[in-house]
Amino acid sequence: MKTQLLIPGKPKLAYAQTGCDFYLKRLKPYGNYELNWLKESNQKHPSEQLLNASEGWIRIAIDERGKSYTTEGFLEMTQNLQHDPEHRHKKGLCFLIGSANGHSDELRQKSDKIINVAPWVLQHELALLMLLEQLYRIESLKAGAPYHRK
Repeated sequence: MKTQLLIPGKPKLAYAQTGCDFYLKRLKPYGNYELNWLKESNQKHPSEQLLNASEGWIRIAIDERGKSYTTEGFLEMTQNLQHDPEHRHKKGLCFLIGSANGHSDELRQKSDKIINVAPWVLQHELALLMLLEQLYRIESLKAGAPYHRK
């Protein structure tokens, strides 16, 4: 199953971009991971752009109000979503990271899950970097690689 990460705007923090590139490269052997920066539009709110771009995907919104997971819980949650018969027609998992203004109520309502990467409000590129690290961690855990330690 494919995994897509959607984020509005363009990268501004060079160190976060370096980290994202690092984890995307490490994720390549584990499947199809795609990071898409959505061009900001004067016409649409970023949440509307995220909803349009994620149509047909299992939507997982990253939001500080979302549920927290341990690494093992995150792995279980993603596997359950992927194997849920309700989602068998979906393209894959799509993680939605908000802009500086966060997500709209509509986006949260239309998401299949709302999770957080931390209980704090984070700059969106840092949230993306944390998410990518955890995606790599759960992939290595599934593969039995020694990256994750308890």
